[in-house]
Amino acid sequence: MCRQTGVCRAVQSGAVGLRSWRSLAVAGLYATALLFVAWPGRAQQVTESVAAGGGTSSADGLVLFGTFGQPFAGYSQGPSVVWGGFVPVAFPPPPGAARVIHLEADPPSAVVNGSTSLTLRAEIRDLRNNVVATATNLLTFTKGSGVGTLGTPNPVAAVKGRASVTLTSDAVGAAAITCTGAGLVDGAVTVHFAGPATKLSIIADPAAIMADGSARTMLRAELHDDHDYLVPGTPVAVAFATDAGVLVGTSPATTVNGVATIELRSASVEGTATVTAAADGLVTGSATVDFVVPVISIAGTHRARPGRVVAISLLVRGPLPIAGVQATVQFDPAVLSFQRASKGALIEGDPDWQAVANMPSPGKLIVLLTSGLALKPLNAPTSEPLANLLFRVSDAAPDATSAPFAFADVTKLVDDRGDALPCKREDGLLTVDTAAPELKLTGCEATTSTVAVQFSGPADPGDAGQTNRYRIECPPGTSVGGPRYVLYDPSVHRAVLGGLPLPSGQVGRVSVLSIRDPLGNAIPDGGVSNVATDTVEGASSETTLGLGWNLTGMPLEPTNPTSAAVFGDDLGPLVCYGWTGSAYVANPDWHVGRGGWLFVSGGNTTVDAAGTAPAYDTDFVLSLKAGWNIGSSPFTTHSVPLTECRVRHNGQTKNLLDASDWIAPLCYAWDAPAGDYRIERGADAVLDPWEGNWLLALVDCDLLLAPVPSPPGRANAEPRSRRERPGQSLAPRLCAFATRR
Repeated sequence: MCRQTGVCRAVQSGAVGLRSWRSLAVAGLYATALLFVAWPGRAQQVTESVAAGGGTSSADGLVLFGTFGQPFAGYSQGPSVVWGGFVPVAFPPPPGAARVIHLEADPPSAVVNGSTSLTLRAEIRDLRNNVVATATNLLTFTKGSGVGTLGTPNPVAAVKGRASVTLTSDAVGAAAITCTGAGLVDGAVTVHFAGPATKLSIIADPAAIMADGSARTMLRAELHDDHDYLVPGTPVAVAFATDAGVLVGTSPATTVNGVATIELRSASVEGTATVTAAADGLVTGSATVDFVVPVISIAGTHRARPGRVVAISLLVRGPLPIAGVQATVQFDPAVLSFQRASKGALIEGDPDWQAVANMPSPGKLIVLLTSGLALKPLNAPTSEPLANLLFRVSDAAPDATSAPFAFADVTKLVDDRGDALPCKREDGLLTVDTAAPELKLTGCEATTSTVAVQFSGPADPGDAGQTNRYRIECPPGTSVGGPRYVLYDPSVHRAVLGGLPLPSGQVGRVSVLSIRDPLGNAIPDGGVSNVATDTVEGASSETTLGLGWNLTGMPLEPTNPTSAAVFGDDLGPLVCYGWTGSAYVANPDWHVGRGGWLFVSGGNTTVDAAGTAPAYDTDFVLSLKAGWNIGSSPFTTHSVPLTECRVRHNGQTKNLLDASDWIAPLCYAWDAPAGDYRIERGADAVLDPWEGNWLLALVDCDLLLAPVPSPPGRANAEPRSRRERPGQSLAPRLCAFATRR
């Protein structure tokens, strides 16, 4: 068997030139084959299978197809009728349980005293961070750079999942250590051999606290040498001092492993405290801590034309989590009429938070922002609003009229404990401006499965268009139909609507009507008609697969998802398998972002697919079941780094690197020439168009892949991060044949 192709040709006895089922049966042809099962990480196993005409074969775990190109058996489907010669194909199983090496130094740093040593401890852990007590892998410790000498034996076999070696040094410096083992994710640690302590450093966590006379922060003083290495060892008395606030704890404080701590309680007024840490013979260390008061703001100078709807952002800036706001806003009812309140960017994805506003009297608005009984706190950044207050400017408002917004009262601003917080207020102003800049529609362009609407320029940051989302309404009779929300890219002044349900090859007109921003303001046409049309076609893409098994992904939603419809015109015989979560299934349906196995028996072969691309107005959601899943980039235009994805589970959403208890931060790709899997992690873990990857979910969850729409054009599109895999040629392209109307 050729390991690269995974194919072993059968040795046949008897007549080989027969061309009919009857002839095969009469001849009683016996076919004998050696079946090579290539399981990654295992030695090849050799079995023998004999099948007579009309007989059966129990070649379990193999794909068998005959001289007529007809598949006879699937993975784990038991006995199969085999007529004549056949080709058995080794079936790659899913990856084994992923394991990682956790490496740490004990202690993490040491003072050089002539022959200082520390112990490097390695543990083989599963993806739930549990030590694998049955692991006996041979582990190799390597010093990539720096000082020190590794002890022996090295390599060393793990005992109950653990192994250790010493590192000795008589010089000051750092050493970068890695630990490797077959089939394991490497472990790494940096250790320091420190010289004598020469100075003190202070870290305040957090560095800003509420100016209420009771908030506290922890001060940590560390002994450092001239290289800024932490110096453990002999205890040292450290004296703390501050010029504002009150120190809480014992001073001088004695270091433990080179560290001394104390708390600082805030002052009751805003300001900055300078804290120092001093010890005999050492350079004094210092740090600053800010005492601040939260700010509730509707500040900003807004400009709007008469008749336009504007959004006034309400935000809170402060160092502490905010769990609720109630405030009264006054405005001029002769110029402005209140429309509604909506959640701001800070809380729009949180179902617990609500934004409510009502007017007890003209010109007076009571705003309530609350997370209810959940008392869910938010760390309020400086730029993301908690709410947007929408007002309509009167049609009769004279040019240059000023309409102030002012806080009449802030009844409640509470933290995560429900305690009231002091705060400062910032008011705002709106000016009626009949010449206020606004976006203008200048044209429409359609390619593949997208429609792009071109504007004259970017949104004015003071205008309601700052949300950068626009709605394109299409006539219900068209293939698009109804309103769609799209992304607006200010760098190219264009809004792109993706994921159109247009079958490949079907040409149709798309009319774009009533372009409006999220506030409902119609965007003027700037001298061209607000009706823009273009002729579009569905999306298509192609790639080249190498000989043998290919772990393949699907970068679009096929018009007809059946295996025969997608690949039947490209591959003969058609041998493809999908993964159900526990077993393989023959001839699966192919859907965007998913994947499966394709077998190529005749050398490098180009395959293509036609259908629709996913929408550009929202994250693509790849639902994962606990266990192994096959996923890929759902976009023909670009690759998706795994570390840039987010994960959603039970209503919570985290960045992938923060969700290690939900999903493994790595993937397995198929290395066809090696006939084995290649583990990818960090920057190397990338989901490419047309390439399938094994993803390991620890719980049922959703992987959220952010769309990165490319500006539409008439040329073929390259992936953003194009990488050619061994044994596979990636050639995704967008086939656009659009004529101007």
